[in-house]
Amino acid sequence: MTPDTFLIPLFYVVTIVGAVVVACLAKWSSSSMSARCGRAVVGVLVGLLVLEISSLIALRVNYGYWLYAVSANPNAWLFEQHPNMVALMLGNKRYSVEDQDRPITLSHNSLGFRGGEFPAKGSATRVVAIGGSTTYGVDVSDDSTWPALLQEQIGSQYEVLNLGVAGHGTAEHLYMMGAVASRLEPDVVILHIGLNDMHCMHSPEISPLVNRCHSDLLYLSTGQCFVSRLPRLAMIHAFVSTTQNIGLAPRCPNIAKGRDDFSAIDGRVLEDFKARTIALISSALGMGARVIVVPQVGFQQGELAKGKYRWWTPYLDQGSLPALMKVFNQELQSISQKMKVSYVEGVDQAVWSDDLFIDASHLGQNGNQRLASLIAPEIRKAAPPRGD
Repeated sequence: MTPDTFLIPLFYVVTIVGAVVVACLAKWSSSSMSARCGRAVVGVLVGLLVLEISSLIALRVNYGYWLYAVSANPNAWLFEQHPNMVALMLGNKRYSVEDQDRPITLSHNSLGFRGGEFPAKGSATRVVAIGGSTTYGVDVSDDSTWPALLQEQIGSQYEVLNLGVAGHGTAEHLYMMGAVASRLEPDVVILHIGLNDMHCMHSPEISPLVNRCHSDLLYLSTGQCFVSRLPRLAMIHAFVSTTQNIGLAPRCPNIAKGRDDFSAIDGRVLEDFKARTIALISSALGMGARVIVVPQVGFQQGELAKGKYRWWTPYLDQGSLPALMKVFNQELQSISQKMKVSYVEGVDQAVWSDDLFIDASHLGQNGNQRLASLIAPEIRKAAPPRGD
């Protein structure tokens, strides 16, 4: 649960109970100092209550949402700013939330990566998984991510380490490869990449060296904007929104506006993706690791039709995303063939029904189980268990 989970009920309880208690203790007919102070306290408490309710209504009327109905972004307490990768997960963190009939637990080890501590390199074949949120495992418990399920399937002769970070694309993966993966001495590197490279296609804020759109959206999604850490009191949010509207406070992030109906591939983004993919594979091969490239599964059609991915793909027609993702996967396959590394074709060939997803682009436990079952044979083929 986020730190302010109990803030709202606590505010109302303290305000109402405080007003009642002070009112009962104060002698209203008296003109004594204590009575006057009591009436002043009650007035302040009642005023705060009225201000909070008025601010709730103002946010609904002016901005179209009920503050308490909008879920807090847990990433604000799970991520921190990083000078080279925009944001990185905080170490030694644990977050739990009730989801339908079962709780979801997300935990980070001391390095800030999903699951338990990374052991010292031993005799087991070490498998390192690099990717974004589809590798990290959004909204599934630690034991239901595909790297964790892959570990179950291939057994104790292997050890699978999850270096997935929600929001990261190939630019961040390259830094991760050099700064972290190389120190883990992997025998096998799995690259599950592509989704977070396509989301800013056709942004006006892309140059050969900088993709500001990607950085801004990553900054937003990981809860680094100051608004994400504000107490969830309507009076505070109404004040901030008002000051932003009149230009006294900055918006975060300030995403450049543009057309939102592009359905064609943006060549700039695709070429950058291809170049970084080649660099990632080359880096892994340079470590002496075998490489397995896993394409992205795609999207849940029902959620996509509702525009659930609009905030993450601000310039793209939502209906075009599956076709665009297919192009990225085809490039991954082509590069894999040219560089003679494994590509898990079964992911492209499998049928991914909507019930395997938990939202527009992330798999639930059953979907992750299927993905792990497609990767497992490739692991055994690329790096047979020692002694076999």
